[in-house]
Amino acid sequence: MPCFRFLIALSLAALLVACGDRKPAGTDATATGEESLPKPDAAGGSVTGMPAPGASTPDPGRVDTPDPATEPDTSEDAQTDVDTSTAQAEPGAEAAVTVLRDYYAAINARDFARAYALWRQNPQTPAQFADGFAGTTGVSVEIGTPGPVDAGAGQRYIEIPVRLDATQADGRIDRYAGRYVLHRSVVEGGNPDWRIERATLAKQ
Repeated sequence: MPCFRFLIALSLAALLVACGDRKPAGTDATATGEESLPKPDAAGGSVTGMPAPGASTPDPGRVDTPDPATEPDTSEDAQTDVDTSTAQAEPGAEAAVTVLRDYYAAINARDFARAYALWRQNPQTPAQFADGFAGTTGVSVEIGTPGPVDAGAGQRYIEIPVRLDATQADGRIDRYAGRYVLHRSVVEGGNPDWRIERATLAKQ
C-alpha cells in the first residue's frame, strides 16, 4: 500500500513538471526576457527593398523623345534665324564698311553724284566735290578694323581707319592714311542707314 501511494505521487509530480514547461497562451515574449525577431517594415516596398510590382521605375536603356509640339526649338537653324533678324534690325560695323567700299567704287566709276550722296552733310557743292577728283584716275582703299559702335541719344557713330592710294593723271601715286566717321540715326524721321559724317586724312 505505501508503494502504491508513492507511484501515484511520482506520477502527479511528473505531470506537473510537464505542464509547467508550457507557456500560457498570449504571454508576451518581451515580458519573459526573450528578444523578438526583427519584422519587415510594412510601410512602402517589400522586404527585399525592391519596388512593389507595377511601380514606375526609370529605364536606363530608354531615351525619352521630346514632343516637338510642346518642346521649344533650340536647333542651330532656329538660333541663326533669331540672330539674323536682330542683325537686320540694327546695322552694325559690316554695313558701315560696305558704305565706304561703295563710296570708292562710285569714285572709280566717275559716278560722283552717287559718291556725294553717301555723305550725311557735305560742305562742298556736288560740282566742287567732283572737281576735287579731276586729276585722279583711280583710288584703291584698304579698310582697317572698325571701332565699336558709339550709341546714345538715338544716334549711332562708328570710326573706321583707312589707307588710300590715289593714282593721278600723270602717273603719280599719292598715299593717305586716316579715318572716317560714319553716322546713322535711330529716331523717327532720321536716316537709319550709315552715312559719312567726316573724314580725317593725311598725306603720307
